[in-house]
Amino acid sequence: MNHDLLVLRMRGPSFVQLNTEATVNTTVLNMGNSNESGVTVELLVNGTVANSSAIGLLESGASEIVSLSWNGTVEGVYNVTAYVLPVAGETSIENNAFSTQVLCKSPQIIRVPSDYGTIQGAVNAANEGDTILVASGTYHENVQIVTSGLTIIGENKTSTVIDGGGKANVVSVTADKVEIDGFTIQNGGKDNVGISLLGSDANTINNTVIIGNTYGLFLDTSPSTTARNNAITNN
Repeated sequence: MNHDLLVLRMRGPSFVQLNTEATVNTTVLNMGNSNESGVTVELLVNGTVANSSAIGLLESGASEIVSLSWNGTVEGVYNVTAYVLPVAGETSIENNAFSTQVLCKSPQIIRVPSDYGTIQGAVNAANEGDTILVASGTYHENVQIVTSGLTIIGENKTSTVIDGGGKANVVSVTADKVEIDGFTIQNGGKDNVGISLLGSDANTINNTVIIGNTYGLFLDTSPSTTARNNAITNN
């Protein structure tokens, strides 16, 4: 009988906040021609077992997702490994493990322009859970947000302006759980959008003026979006 288990996929955050539970989902595939019982999956953090779970029965050709959680208690980069303990008779175990690195740190407050001269620069430097505070002024930018869990707050919605220069979408969001609060979003240009949400989830647009774009607020495959206390006019 052929016994062969494979960690097909491991999905988890690349960044976790300090002392916050992080969940890793591991997909285990039985590539052998024998059904396996009592398959144990371990989650190792820096080489130490942080959690484990067992699959009662994994039939030949079948896969199952196992969810395991851990907490980072010290800031730093952790090596996180999903490991399937070899079953009886399994001789090839090089595919039984999958590793990745995860950054663990406390949330930061980033200020524009004192820390970074542009909003995009601050967004690029931010990690999930960080807050970006933007002082009053006009920022001639087309901001792209790809990091989830950011909070971006303007000092005042009438005096903190992001101007797209008539070239492209003013703000494009393809991440989840992003909050934008207290801006004027303007001048997206022909066929462009003030704020575009694409393939994202659970974002919030609050207390913002969206004006002078072809389209004000555009959502595509972006469920659980909250938009409140906004003025969306002349688009």
